[in-house]
Amino acid sequence: MIEYTHIDTERHILFGAAIIAISYWMVLVCIGSSADSALKAALYRYATMGKVAPGFTEETFRRPWRKQGKPSWRATWGPMKPWEI
Repeated sequence: MIEYTHIDTERHILFGAAIIAISYWMVLVCIGSSADSALKAALYRYATMGKVAPGFTEETFRRPWRKQGKPSWRATWGPMKPWEI
């Protein structure tokens, strides 16, 4: 019967954590790539045919650098106050 030492157990835990971390980042990359492709396809459709893809508004493509919706805390001007941290 094989007895595992403390070092072997730590290696297994680290290996498992590494596999989980790599899998997590692969999923994030796939989601980001899919979102990028969807946006590019919608932008291409608007640029070539003048039609807005479902899920987007015409305002999004006509004025892309305009703030839309509620500004985030990063969009505020000036230094952060201690209670905003």
